[in-house]
Amino acid sequence: MSSQQILLGSGAATDPVYIDDIFSMHQYYGNGGTQNIQNGIDLTQGGLVWGKYRSGSDGHAVFDTNTGVLKKFDTDSNSAPSTTANSLTAFNANGFSIGSNYFLNTNNGDHMSWTWRKQEKFFDIVSYTGNGSNRTISHNLGSVPGMIIVKRTDSSGHYIVYHRMMGGGSAPQDLALHLVNTNAQQDESTYWNDTAPTSSVFSLGTHNDVNQNTATYVAWIFAHNNGDGIFGPNGNADVIACGGYNGNNSTTGPVINLGWEPQYLLIKRTEVDGGQWLMLDALRGIGFNQPDNYLYADNTSGESGSGYEYLELTSTGFQIKSTSGDVNTSPKPYIYLAIRRPDGLCGKPPDAGTDVFAMNAPNSAATTPEFTSGFPVDFGIYTKYETDQNWWHSLRLIADSEFTLDTTSAVGDWGGISFDYSNGWGTNGSFGTGNDYISYMWKRHAGFDVVTYTGNGSSRDINHSLGQTPEMMWIKRLDGVTNRMVYHFGANQGSNPKNEELVLNTTAAEQTSYLWGEGPTSSVFRVSSNAVVNGSGSLYVALLFSSVDSIVKLGYYTGTGSSHAITTGFQPRFIIFKETSAVNSWWVIDSVRGMSGSEKLLRLNSDAAQLTLSGTNVTLQSTGFTLTGDTFNANSSEWIYYAHA
Repeated sequence: MSSQQILLGSGAATDPVYIDDIFSMHQYYGNGGTQNIQNGIDLTQGGLVWGKYRSGSDGHAVFDTNTGVLKKFDTDSNSAPSTTANSLTAFNANGFSIGSNYFLNTNNGDHMSWTWRKQEKFFDIVSYTGNGSNRTISHNLGSVPGMIIVKRTDSSGHYIVYHRMMGGGSAPQDLALHLVNTNAQQDESTYWNDTAPTSSVFSLGTHNDVNQNTATYVAWIFAHNNGDGIFGPNGNADVIACGGYNGNNSTTGPVINLGWEPQYLLIKRTEVDGGQWLMLDALRGIGFNQPDNYLYADNTSGESGSGYEYLELTSTGFQIKSTSGDVNTSPKPYIYLAIRRPDGLCGKPPDAGTDVFAMNAPNSAATTPEFTSGFPVDFGIYTKYETDQNWWHSLRLIADSEFTLDTTSAVGDWGGISFDYSNGWGTNGSFGTGNDYISYMWKRHAGFDVVTYTGNGSSRDINHSLGQTPEMMWIKRLDGVTNRMVYHFGANQGSNPKNEELVLNTTAAEQTSYLWGEGPTSSVFRVSSNAVVNGSGSLYVALLFSSVDSIVKLGYYTGTGSSHAITTGFQPRFIIFKETSAVNSWWVIDSVRGMSGSEKLLRLNSDAAQLTLSGTNVTLQSTGFTLTGDTFNANSSEWIYYAHA
């Protein structure tokens, strides 16, 4: 059995299912003509596409494979789905096609789409004809639904919502919400016949909104994984949760533990004037100590990001950070739908290094994003390499702020930092093509993770989502002037590296320290009480790196002063070297500027322009690289490295 197969249930071999295969958040620009939106979702297996023009007050546009192309649902209106020419024109094996209709394709408009694919224990769609009598409807979710949205398709009618946590989870089958208004939950037996759904059916009463005789309906059915997920390389990861919490009207609001970090959230207050259905996602922006970009599922308004930090994502869920009635009126109950982000335990493994790491010069200033990657960027750094300039960088979780890699400076809100693209990131600079800038860009996966946290001043474990033990960590306090501390499993040549520290913004050799406790594991990393990594009330970001076969390799070696072959399992495009036994820089070479013969060297710890080495110091091979000379290989010198395909 190949590494791309797992054993499930009956013992039959089957391909694993990754969250990337069944859910997509995709940003694109309209062209007013026709487009094929390629988001990696095979909609020939059935699914739903939800679109919104972000900056305009045009309605949400929802299409599902049961109801068919050109049939547009408006979640801000109770009208029947309308036949809308030149809207969504095809469901494809790698996304969907759109025509010129402005709902999905405003010329130069900034559009967002969310796509669900039908998949056991994730999402299902059922169409049926009403009979006016109490009944059950079969579904193929393979688990008890967490949320159901029913909509009449032949005439107007409310979107009727079932959620497992209405009423605090006590008899939710007696209650229902409407999607298109701010009403509180209703106690109405004629919606669900006061009968809870099961893993094979859901029940209907006689209400015209769900079961009028001869009327036609569609039901969108969302799972709730509670330890019964079937996703990821091991076939056991949870990826969707339908839960609830009670507000406390505090900026240190409820902490919701999902066991994983979400990428998409739909939140609704269920009692009194329930407020609107809040839509948040990590592509458009859910920040750490930053305002969140939000939409309302039941409102035509364009996206807003001013003023509210509704919540912060954590490696195990999210915490409410606002007193807004949208998320945190006390003691009112709220429900949510959460979908997990791709990570090392549920995300699709990369096929090539270019799937998760990119480097290039900027596009012209008129083109966005300025730096293109081919994937959503989670961490980006850039510098001007032929002249002196700092290493500016930012991360999706702290956009639109940035700070420098080579100094001790705190993060600054310079504005203009954008990660809300599916294919790159932007900065506050005005770049033109051909100038000497370069950006390095990473996507989170089993080889790279980002964790933000607030310090507590006590030694502690912090969860991560690599699914394997980090081999290198960079930690920086965001709200203070501090060094950027580095853990590397090759420190002290691999002997008790947990007792060693390095500093990314200096040339210092490794020194004995006790920042890392007993060292990281496959689920947590450890930090001490030292304020440089865990000061009480301070804000931190941790970047975690680990090896992935054929993609990225971390290692260490002792220099020989002569030809020295290093095996990585691939030909590197990018390498960081650091001598740990002596004062020396964090050297960077890459295939864009030149890395094999007359290598072009940059220093992560310095704003200095690149150096050009004479001769050949690094020779690339298909399975690694060979070092010659003393630059990275002086006899008896001790080194660590990070290499990426």
